Amino acid sequence: MIKIKNLNISLGNFQIKNVELKVKKGEFLVLLGPTAAGKSVILEAIAGLVPIKSGKILVNNRDITQLKPEHRNVSICYQDYNLFPHMNVRNNICYGLRFKKGRNNSQYHKNFKALVDLLKLEDILDRLPLNLSGGEQQRVSLARGLIGSPDVLLLDEPLSALDPNIKTSIQEELKNIHQTLHTTIIMVTHDFIEANYLAERVAIIHEER
Repeated sequence: MIKIKNLNISLGNFQIKNVELKVKKGEFLVLLGPTAAGKSVILEAIAGLVPIKSGKILVNNRDITQLKPEHRNVSICYQDYNLFPHMNVRNNICYGLRFKKGRNNSQYHKNFKALVDLLKLEDILDRLPLNLSGGEQQRVSLARGLIGSPDVLLLDEPLSALDPNIKTSIQEELKNIHQTLHTTIIMVTHDFIEANYLAERVAIIHEER
């Protein structure tokens, strides 16, 4: 369960006011709205990457509002993948465990194998990002975000940089991930078709007039 209570954010002249949001455990929620409405900023607030002016963020009844990002058990994946160019696929995925206690334990090894199988990454584990397609890079980014068993996976327009054929494939991968792992997912998009295909519920972000 994720609860956002009266969230207010001020970044220069840009403001987000009085956001209230509830997401059920295991739900796939899409945050839908126009460009520059603040969707990505809300994701980054949940991840602890932007300061908030006031309000609370709770995940599984734990107040994470003031916690450092590495202590929130929240993963965020961006549209540009953010893979490390000098690391192969295997090391990029495992980098998602860098702040986990006991990151060498058997459960994370099981997670690695399960995600490699689920996302069909076995044949590219030794490749560098330079030698990957956009779809492959997105799959690696998703595996890195999921390997630590996060309480919530945040996706910031993960399909917007992909061509239409690959986009359809990754949409199916996201649906399969959710149905298989039952991970709580919040995804940002401005695409109604994506929202309709993936979301169990949609929250609309709009600009005040």
